[in-house]
Amino acid sequence: MNSIIDTAERRSNRIARLSERTSPLTETFAGFAISSVLAYAAFRSIYGGVPPGASSPS
Repeated sequence: MNSIIDTAERRSNRIARLSERTSPLTETFAGFAISSVLAYAAFRSIYGGVPPGASSPS
């Protein structure tokens, strides 16, 4: 019985370690995606003559 519990605990700890590693990476990629969208919108607004919030050039 103890071996089953030990095995389950080891697997649970392995899953927790993996989750701890991937969470910061996911947040970093999301931050880059959001900043890229904002930078593209600013570029279009400044150099493309597109008013802020417009979906296409007027």
